[in-house]
Amino acid sequence: MQYWLMIAFVCLLLQADGCFASSLKAQLSVAPKAEGLMEFDSIIQVFQTLSRKPTCHQSVIYSLMAQCELQNSVLSMDERIQFSTRLTMCDLEHADITVPSECLRGSQQKCLATLEDNSAWWLAFVSYYRDMDRLCKSAFLEYEKQNALELNKNITRIQKRLLEVLQEKLTEQEISLELMQDTTATSVKRLEQIITSSQSSVIMDMEQQTAQLQKLQNSFDLLTQYQSEVLDSEAFASNKLELLRENVNGLLSAYSSQMNALANIANRGLQSLADEVSKHQTNLQESAVQDAKIFANEVVHTYRNSMAQTKNDLMNFMKSQQSLTEFYFGTTCRME
Repeated sequence: MQYWLMIAFVCLLLQADGCFASSLKAQLSVAPKAEGLMEFDSIIQVFQTLSRKPTCHQSVIYSLMAQCELQNSVLSMDERIQFSTRLTMCDLEHADITVPSECLRGSQQKCLATLEDNSAWWLAFVSYYRDMDRLCKSAFLEYEKQNALELNKNITRIQKRLLEVLQEKLTEQEISLELMQDTTATSVKRLEQIITSSQSSVIMDMEQQTAQLQKLQNSFDLLTQYQSEVLDSEAFASNKLELLRENVNGLLSAYSSQMNALANIANRGLQSLADEVSKHQTNLQESAVQDAKIFANEVVHTYRNSMAQTKNDLMNFMKSQQSLTEFYFGTTCRME
């Protein structure tokens, strides 16, 4: 900003080097045609000359710049006179001309009167005074421009930093993504290995289970066949035992009937014998007859006991055969 303000004052400061009001008027008469910051394009070439000016001019210029910035490029009449007078005094010092005492310690009116008495001094003062507003406005525009540039710089710095942060985060995300991809690939590979191993183990287990199931099926088939055979054998044995039971029962019934018939016959024979003995041996003693009856009864009783024992032996034999059949075949053949 100071760069452009210093350029704005160059022609005024060059009066001591031979650039008088006529050349400055010709230059300033063209300047109002420019708009905005384009006013500074015509005076940028004299910056180097301005930068070599004495510190007096630089001090006044800096003060003017600060005042223009503070008051938004609007100066009062007294401020315009003050800055114009100070710049004129700098011209006199640069030309080795003694500065009037009225301008050093006197009032502003006395200083202006002294400058008016000298046409060259007065012309320099009038030139400064006339161009003060334009230069101050240009300084303010430059100030606004510098503020905008500084704002853009700050925004650019922020954007740069933001881009750097984004780049860092992007790099971190890329690294994290690569690490995640590696981890995922490792996990997938490990999972595939586990699945392959588990699949092989499951297949082996299934094969073993299938073999065991086949063995069980074969055993079940054999058991079913054996059961069928056993059932057939059991049915055959049951039929045989039933036939045997029927035969034995028939024999026992026939035997019992025969025994009863024999007993009846024996009883009838003994009774007849007793009757005959009673008829024909009436003369025998009663004791002998009684002894004969007792003997006959004993014979019949012994015969009946023998037949009963034989029947019991047959029944016990049939029961033992039935128990044996139930033990082996689980079929009960009831003996009557």
